[in-house]
Amino acid sequence: MSSDLTRRGLLKAAAVGAVIAHNSTAADGLSMPDGAQSQDRSVYVRRSKALVEALQTQWYHAQPIPGWGREQNEWNAHCTLDTLLDYTRITGDRAYIDTIRFVAGNKLLLDSAVNDGVDDMAWAAIAHVKAYRLLRNKDSLAAATQIFTTMTHYWDDVCNGGVWWNRTRTYKNAITNELFLVLATSLYEATHQPEYLTWAHKEWDWFDRSGMINAESLINDGLDHCRNNHQTTWTYNQGVVLGGLTALYRFTRQKLYLDQATRIASAALDRLTTNVNGVSILKEPVTVPNSDQQQFKGTFVKYLAQLALALPQASVPRKKFTSFVCENADAVWKGARNDANEISVYWHGGDQPPIYNATTQTCGIDLLIAAVSLTR
Repeated sequence: MSSDLTRRGLLKAAAVGAVIAHNSTAADGLSMPDGAQSQDRSVYVRRSKALVEALQTQWYHAQPIPGWGREQNEWNAHCTLDTLLDYTRITGDRAYIDTIRFVAGNKLLLDSAVNDGVDDMAWAAIAHVKAYRLLRNKDSLAAATQIFTTMTHYWDDVCNGGVWWNRTRTYKNAITNELFLVLATSLYEATHQPEYLTWAHKEWDWFDRSGMINAESLINDGLDHCRNNHQTTWTYNQGVVLGGLTALYRFTRQKLYLDQATRIASAALDRLTTNVNGVSILKEPVTVPNSDQQQFKGTFVKYLAQLALALPQASVPRKKFTSFVCENADAVWKGARNDANEISVYWHGGDQPPIYNATTQTCGIDLLIAAVSLTR
């Protein structure tokens, strides 16, 4: 899976239709008055459930390989699996356990992701660690550990370290190394084997020195000739790293990891958002996101919530991040959702025809789940 505009096919055709705004008297009973920020966990739980139900009704298929819609690649399908796992753990709703077990147990889907690319296999492995922790399925843990071992074979001394994005070893980029960091910390948390923590420190030490974090505390796409290539600062590049840094803080209690994560997250909120009626709404830095980029915003908010939960409850950054997530969740529910409970890729609205598919739906669920985790 590529994080560059030129690396994955043509843009997906935009779906037609208007975005349906819902007012406080909507039949679902879940909408808030205009401008309200609910900050109510039960509201976000009900809304996330409605979106998951729409996801399963509109896009889930079991054959020939389980997944959600033809638009998704294997890495997208594993992101949706990851989101269903988060939904189950965070809300306590176990209605989709059988789907999770079936998708996580499908070897064809896993093999397809492993064969597609180094970062694609990492997305799959992270989901499988979560599947193991929820289901105690040793096959999922074995798959994740094997993928981790494979990824270590793509680490070498070029640019003084780091994992290659592709099997042909022509590009070292941010997302592959961020995923490797998260996978290492996830496996350490699941197994307590010290080699994973050693690799996590090795990865972060390299990443921090790589030059991919620019002067604005945003992360560019990757390296050309071992230097920051100044390509697009995609939202997911700002997000995944937050998960790795937050985990390193949990393991070490060294505040420097939270401080760096907070700088990156704050920069993203400052520079990767657009103002809509006084609310900063997350927006990808591209006019029409392609099938890869449609996944990115959900990934960002997923890991932003993890960071916020690690910060002191009364701290200014935690309050800021919580408010951002809830305001975006309320705005998306009101302005980026149609009457079938489908979420458009354009959280900020705008003039482009809305795009609805399983990937944009997954991102909407990520946002609502983040709000659930941050509210009481």
